[in-house]
Amino acid sequence: MIKMHDIGVSEPGWRKPLLTASERRAEWLLTSIVEHHGARILPSVKLSQVIDQRPAGVTAEQWNYATRAHFDFVVCDAATSVPDFAVELDDPTHDRPDRQRHDRMKEAICEAAGLELLRIESSAFAPGPRGRRLVEYLIEARAYCKAFYQAQKTGPHRSTSHRCTGRPGM
Repeated sequence: MIKMHDIGVSEPGWRKPLLTASERRAEWLLTSIVEHHGARILPSVKLSQVIDQRPAGVTAEQWNYATRAHFDFVVCDAATSVPDFAVELDDPTHDRPDRQRHDRMKEAICEAAGLELLRIESSAFAPGPRGRRLVEYLIEARAYCKAFYQAQKTGPHRSTSHRCTGRPGM
């Protein structure tokens, strides 16, 4: 039998939370909002796991960044784990020029791949009802739009007009 101290790990002091306090609050809130839509939240997902091929129009520099970047959260179908949209928490570090440049690259990659990206200021996840209501409204409106689009597509009165986002998605 191998014991942890036999492989050089004798104390659990090396471990730290994988998510910050703000990210844990966001994960809890997002989960409570999307789970009744048959979705689940995956934290810290590598961008290149979601978009696994370089989309047309994405530069080599942007794709190089994509292979190293992560989404804060990805909302997936609970049954299939197919990504629906990504969520980025923007804290004050996103005001720095280097972070803004990376944010623009991530947005360009998502746009080219057709993956919706929801950016939310991390303060929206602070304790209290205001932030929750705003985040819940955005996600609920998106889900209702998806349901409307699907009803128009499969219902008895087909329509080619799609006003919500122009494409399906939760």
